Amino acid sequence: EFYKLLLEKAAMVAEIVTHPLRVMELLFEFRPDLILMDINMPDCNGIELAGVIRQKDDFFRIPIIFLTSQSTYDRRLLALQGGGDDFLAKPVRADLLVSSLKSRAERARQFDLLISRDGMTGIVNHSKIKEFLETEVLRGQRENRPLAFAMLDIDHFKSVNDSHGHWTGDTVIKALARVLSQRLRKTDFIGRY
Repeated sequence: EFYKLLLEKAAMVAEIVTHPLRVMELLFEFRPDLILMDINMPDCNGIELAGVIRQKDDFFRIPIIFLTSQSTYDRRLLALQGGGDDFLAKPVRADLLVSSLKSRAERARQFDLLISRDGMTGIVNHSKIKEFLETEVLRGQRENRPLAFAMLDIDHFKSVNDSHGHWTGDTVIKALARVLSQRLRKTDFIGRY
């Protein structure tokens, strides 16, 4: 609770999970930019949990920062080898914690932006649009709300490429992406499947 308040005061959105076995469920719903966790937890330790998180492709890129009073060299090495990205020893100064988390989260967001965009159109790529769909389906089920998903296919597109070349075909795809991006709501997800 203390760290959550500290992070929220620094304009971050934080969620608390008190039971490690609930982490995966919350990760799918919350989609954090960063995970801050202790090594010592009930039922499984943080190193084991980091290993489980790293097995899921959707969460492989999320930085995991360990915050713990166990600061022996061997324990730190084990934590980093187990899937952690950084290690902060308690007690940690509030300004150091906030600064470390902000910089890690920002780098993770920038990296995610680079790898989640389709290089030609600039809209989200195949894997990211599937991730968004999965998240929205879960949200719709949880909140008992309807969900709309539309998939467009350009009829006879192969003939455009064959007759006018791939450069023209690429231009058509880029134009469609631009029109959809301009016309749909900012809250809608647009991706190239």
